[in-house]
Amino acid sequence: MASQHRRASWKIAAACLIGTCLVQPAWAEKPQEQQAWENYPLRAEAPAEAPNVLLVMTDDVGFGAASSFGGLIATPTFDAIGERGLLFNSFHTTAMCSPSRAALLTGRNHHAVGYGAIANLSRDEPGYTSVIPDSASTVADVLRSNGYVTAFLGKNHNTPEWESGSMGPFDHWPTGLGFDYFYGFNQAWADQWAPELVENTTQIEPPDDPEYILDKDLSNRAIEWLRRRENSAPDAPFFIYLAPGSPHTPHHAPADWIARYKGQFDMGWDKAREAIFARQKELGVIPQDAVLTERPDELPAWDSLDEDAQRVAARMMEVYAAQLSHTDYQIGRIIDELKSSGELDNTLVIFVQGDNGGDLSSFNGETNEWAGFLGEEPSYHDMLPDIDKLGSSYAWGGYPSAWAWATNTPFQWGKAVAGYLGGIRSGAVMSWPKGIDRQGTVVQRFAHLIDIAPTIYDAAGIVPPESFEGVEQLPIDGQSLAGEFGEKAAEPAPRSQYFEMLGNLGYYEDGWFAVTKMSRAPWDRTSERTPIPDNVEDYDWELYNLRSDYSQSTDRAHQNTEKLQEMVAGFAAAAERNNVFPVENDVMILLRPDQRPHAIGERDEYVYSRERTRYVAADIPPLGGHWKLTAQILVDRPDASGPVFTQGGRFTGWGLLLRDGKPYFVSRPSFDETKFSDVSANRRLEAGRHEVTVEIVPDEALGRFGARASFTIDGEDTGGGPVADYRTIANSAYLGRYGLTPLIEDKTMPSTCECTVEEVRLALPDSDGTIEDD
Repeated sequence: MASQHRRASWKIAAACLIGTCLVQPAWAEKPQEQQAWENYPLRAEAPAEAPNVLLVMTDDVGFGAASSFGGLIATPTFDAIGERGLLFNSFHTTAMCSPSRAALLTGRNHHAVGYGAIANLSRDEPGYTSVIPDSASTVADVLRSNGYVTAFLGKNHNTPEWESGSMGPFDHWPTGLGFDYFYGFNQAWADQWAPELVENTTQIEPPDDPEYILDKDLSNRAIEWLRRRENSAPDAPFFIYLAPGSPHTPHHAPADWIARYKGQFDMGWDKAREAIFARQKELGVIPQDAVLTERPDELPAWDSLDEDAQRVAARMMEVYAAQLSHTDYQIGRIIDELKSSGELDNTLVIFVQGDNGGDLSSFNGETNEWAGFLGEEPSYHDMLPDIDKLGSSYAWGGYPSAWAWATNTPFQWGKAVAGYLGGIRSGAVMSWPKGIDRQGTVVQRFAHLIDIAPTIYDAAGIVPPESFEGVEQLPIDGQSLAGEFGEKAAEPAPRSQYFEMLGNLGYYEDGWFAVTKMSRAPWDRTSERTPIPDNVEDYDWELYNLRSDYSQSTDRAHQNTEKLQEMVAGFAAAAERNNVFPVENDVMILLRPDQRPHAIGERDEYVYSRERTRYVAADIPPLGGHWKLTAQILVDRPDASGPVFTQGGRFTGWGLLLRDGKPYFVSRPSFDETKFSDVSANRRLEAGRHEVTVEIVPDEALGRFGARASFTIDGEDTGGGPVADYRTIANSAYLGRYGLTPLIEDKTMPSTCECTVEEVRLALPDSDGTIEDD
């Protein structure tokens, strides 16, 4: 009997050890008092009454877009947060995406943490490496080390390009920057209908759901994470960073949301701007003496467009508005979850409406933004046949620069122009029922993204560390805004702040704002590079007094030359401290792959052998005009069809396909049918194992970007043909299947190959321009 009892006890213990304990043995009963562990590393205990934090930042939203800032776009979730707390009407960003996010997450100036430009434009200068240093711990790092659980959902644009490949390294991915959990995408943008998703450090596919859209998915994941935290760590406060990536291009929204805005922008951007300005004064979000700045000469009057052009442009704005409203609704679902769980009262909600101003980068808007990287600028009439595709999975659309300018009311210019408020001033709201006494208050003090981290630290009762994980920390550059939380706001300290983006300079000091004239229009990708002065003093500077001129409408440089000199000297000193020099203003130069390392290094040949796997853009070498692909293919039928290897998809891409057993090289750089190429070998593959090669060689006789594709099958030349445009754009690639969208709209072509792709090799030419045979 005793031995049976011992055997039974052992089985119970073993079951408990592997997590399937069905009977609670006496030795496993919970002790009456909490065990004081001496050697186990446990989660730190957060300060008493530390609030939960929900930090939200949308993407490419002008100051005058949201309804509570006078905009014509309904944003009830955003508006309600401001009504319950504070609305900031002088809140500033860096003018572009990655730099704004780096400033937000670290509380430090963007150049000081390596983000003088977006990750895709990094270069080998201290202020531009796109590497957040260990000396700049993020707000997630600090909160997690103080007992918080942390999650990041949405857009991560703060991982260096060469570290974004499938094998990392992962030190600068969200899970290496203080977040326990990440779900989103590691890119500047995402297709809302077919995003390239990442969970923690694993590439995953979006659900196979015809109703799928990314913003809803992000909210679903956030709510699911909150419920898991409520069960597993209810005593730990949470920090959620939600960065939906909307309404950055591509502009996508459900059809019923787009329908809500039908006809709402037929008045055009000039009258829309006037209406927004009037609403802003009516709401009290701008001073009554503010001036509406004039439309720049570079942008057309709405009335100069013909009826068809107006129809296309209005539709583009309807889609943008629908996307922002839909995103706002999905964020509202998270707020509703916090209400229903009883967590909202002690949750500090910080919502920054836009990491920069409205996006000016496309003069006429677009149905396929990828084409802009090839220098294509379609007219409104070119895009008219695709008007009904806008917002759907069949368009990668954006709105015209003038609509972006309208959403930046009452300011000049927009995204990427750091010297003008249209690029750097965003709406921001905060609420915290237990911690903010004032409700519906407009806060007029100067504020900046670098102020968010110290504000959170103040609210949580946390002192940012001087040393983190053994590394001495850079000083926090921002100032806490928690002084605004009491019944009577504290007097803010004197304030100065520099700005720089793509050669556009600015310096703020206690109401004065010195800026350089815009060096190049954001949509201009073709003009010659604007010379950069050797000395800061040699720039063409303007001077504004924002205390009396809220909208930056009147240049006072000539009346205040001494003040301007003082401000320029202030910029020079701040720039020196923060690694701003040397600046660069040419985006096309910065986009070149030779400006930064590549994830997979320089080799003569790159091998891919995992069928159905997504190889992200960093896993694929930059392809020039001359390269060769070799595929080892096993077919069991002579009429096999499907993708062998593809890079990109519906909007831009190329691939080696089989069609009824015959190899084809397909190239479609954009929607421009004159650039489309479909070249076939001259014979089919019989059943069995084969080696198929296609070599692309530039041929100037076929045009500036013309090339010739040549096939071999099992070492035998099997023909080829002309390629209209050999250019490729960095994108994800797949073996034996299409990506998330098809390369060609051919319903007879299966999305996965009716073959086995055993291996693909990409070979690049040697220094002498030749590719050696294996």
